[in-house]
Amino acid sequence: MFGVLRFLQHVPDRDRAREVFSRVGPLILGRNLVALDPAAPGEVHGVLDFAPEPDSLARALFDDATVQAHLDHLAQAQLEDGGWTFNWPAWSPSSS
Repeated sequence: MFGVLRFLQHVPDRDRAREVFSRVGPLILGRNLVALDPAAPGEVHGVLDFAPEPDSLARALFDDATVQAHLDHLAQAQLEDGGWTFNWPAWSPSSS
């Protein structure tokens, strides 16, 4: 789905991109591909993974409060060194 969204975000025919998104976008929610809870445990994809920018096509799938909750969670999770941890298993000490 990320490849489809990336393509639709940048394809020149904006009308067609919006029309196709109207069919594939709801699958993100309907198939539970996105974790709406910003603190969801495990290896999940959050709202900001699907709508990383305010003008992302997928932004229309999420209300303002949900996006804000994910932005707040992201800001609060920032480490002292400026980075973040990740939500998948670390394979070695050098990857964490």
